[in-house]
Amino acid sequence: MIEPSSGSITIDGVNSADLERAKLRRGIGYVIQNAGLFPHRTVLQNIMTVPRLNGVPASRARSRALQ
Repeated sequence: MIEPSSGSITIDGVNSADLERAKLRRGIGYVIQNAGLFPHRTVLQNIMTVPRLNGVPASRARSRALQ
């Protein structure tokens, strides 16, 4: 993610620079693309990655990914 060269970005009143990068990406609906995709996984498995990292049960993540 690109850091701002000036000013600040706040999410729910919190400066994004104060957040852990991984938590920030997972919390804003970050979508893994291009080089970040896992080539050994299916499209469905790739879509399920972030919800699973956030603790969503596999069955729920799968259901949401299929919508």
